[in-house]
Amino acid sequence: PVKEITPEQVVSLRDRDYSGKHIYKVVFKEEDIVDPLSGEFELQDYYRHPEKYKSKFDKYLRDLTILVNAIYWDKIYPRLVTKKYLKENYGKMRLMVIGDIGCDINGAIECNVKIMEPDNPVFVYEPLTDKITDGFKGKGVVVLAVDNLPCELPKESSEDFSSALKKFIPEIAKTDFSVNFDDCNLSPEIKNAVIVYHGKLTPDYQYLEKYLEGEK
Repeated sequence: PVKEITPEQVVSLRDRDYSGKHIYKVVFKEEDIVDPLSGEFELQDYYRHPEKYKSKFDKYLRDLTILVNAIYWDKIYPRLVTKKYLKENYGKMRLMVIGDIGCDINGAIECNVKIMEPDNPVFVYEPLTDKITDGFKGKGVVVLAVDNLPCELPKESSEDFSSALKKFIPEIAKTDFSVNFDDCNLSPEIKNAVIVYHGKLTPDYQYLEKYLEGEK
């Protein structure tokens, strides 16, 4: 079973007995991964002035077995994982796998140096040599680096969705999309799934307008 812990507990577990029958999960927020160079942490200030902050993620990294990174990153922000740290701590840390969902080359995960494909999704980064080997084999950290991973669907799900949609394709192909949405003669299963029509949100999805206005 999965047991969720806090970032502080990650470090405290280092010198204490912990159950080998649990998977320990921890979610790191911005205030957990950086420290201000002076003063106190303030989220919006960090977004606006990341140069005023330094990474403190190293103190957790040696105790993690798997790291999943999904943060937005730009070169103005501190890195989560550096090549320097991996080289200096190789053999001392538990880190085995990094799933870099953000997938910025030489970004938050500096050792992510290559975009992989869904049918060949990982490589091994060897900290001591600064080299990579495609696949799972090798001495180092396995890095998952597929940049369109959020768009991927399991094969079974894709086949199931395709099968369900197939019977509606002739109807969709024959539909006159020049008419108003209310007059559009689509089956409810398809019509209820239409979010935007003629460049405007459909009635069931107009609640999204407030979120779009917030982005303007």
